[in-house]
Amino acid sequence: MKNFKILIVLSLTALVFACSPENEAVPTPSESQDLVLNQSTTKSSSNLFEDENALAWAAFITGKILFNTQNASERSYFNTNYGNGGYVDFEDLLGSSPDSPGFKAKFIDFVEYYIENGDSNNGCPDGEEQDPEPPLGDNDNKLSVIEQVQLYLDFLITDNCAELYFPDGLSLSGIVKVTTAAHPFNTDLENNGIRRFFQLNCDNAGNTEAVTVKHDYIAVDGNENVIIGRFRKDTQVLNCTYTEYSAFDFETFLQGPF
Repeated sequence: MKNFKILIVLSLTALVFACSPENEAVPTPSESQDLVLNQSTTKSSSNLFEDENALAWAAFITGKILFNTQNASERSYFNTNYGNGGYVDFEDLLGSSPDSPGFKAKFIDFVEYYIENGDSNNGCPDGEEQDPEPPLGDNDNKLSVIEQVQLYLDFLITDNCAELYFPDGLSLSGIVKVTTAAHPFNTDLENNGIRRFFQLNCDNAGNTEAVTVKHDYIAVDGNENVIIGRFRKDTQVLNCTYTEYSAFDFETFLQGPF
């Protein structure tokens, strides 16, 4: 019995020693553990503006595509599906099986262009001084333009449940006006939107202006075709619960009737 007790003590001593912190195996970093550039595992209040700006760009580029009368197929798709209002996930617009392949191709082309050329007097027409700050940037030149575009698409369709919201429907026939904005992330709504009001023509400068988009904006005659970039909360998707935005109801901004 004495020998049996000694054996138990020795066994327990060996077990404690084996489980002590000094003897834990230290994981060796591998290439598969590399951090994703410009990504964080959790959101915080420090990047509220980044989220809003990225959503503003999504709406801004969408508005630019739909403003152009030459994009008849894209206009027809949005008119048919969202003429009476509603919303559409970016997964359906920019995912692997897009509902409107032409829209996806044009959207990516614009993202590439703005990343390459900055935010001053970009594209056709000139005079878009009111466009949002670029959502992405690689000052260290470590990422290609294509890689930066992919990060932005991931932001919209993988990392978040981003969508476009059409609070008063769309009417995209002929020369129209289009207003785009992001769901606000603070109470300052001054000049939070972009309004297009001239037909797309490289000879016409100044076809955009900054506008203040709030509830009574749509009630003003002529302020049609309002497009809002926003998040959708989804309790079934971990990345889309937005606990850091617990006080936000993304479905109340510009909710009618108007």
